[in-house]
Amino acid sequence: MSTNYNDYSINDIDSSNENHGKFRLRFVDVLIFIVCLVAAFIFWCYALYVDDPVIEKTVIVNFILENANEGDKLSKSSAKIVVYGEQSLITQTRNINVTIDRAQFDLYNQDTVITFELPDNYHSETNEVVLQLTNPSNK
Repeated sequence: MSTNYNDYSINDIDSSNENHGKFRLRFVDVLIFIVCLVAAFIFWCYALYVDDPVIEKTVIVNFILENANEGDKLSKSSAKIVVYGEQSLITQTRNINVTIDRAQFDLYNQDTVITFELPDNYHSETNEVVLQLTNPSNK
């Protein structure tokens, strides 16, 4: 009785390993790699576009007086405030212009609390400022 369970010879085993030992880079493999790389980049850009984080930044708010009489000026032309917004919008912002109507002031040289609104996509906990309306001819 034969106890040999292996019917393969040494030559058969060596010839089967020769095909797996060599790695050939084919054009199709390179093309699939490039397509996957481009797809990953597109998904990454989409994820950054959809998930724009909200950040805070200190910016200068410039006050512009509207409907003013001749010689009317504000006591402060600007103030620093902390604003919140999407990173893609806030990082490039240094100044925000806010218009203030002359009708909000009752008297000259008197402290007046002015409520202002920031442009869309800008948010702040501070939306009030104390200003004075001055006019050199009305003292």
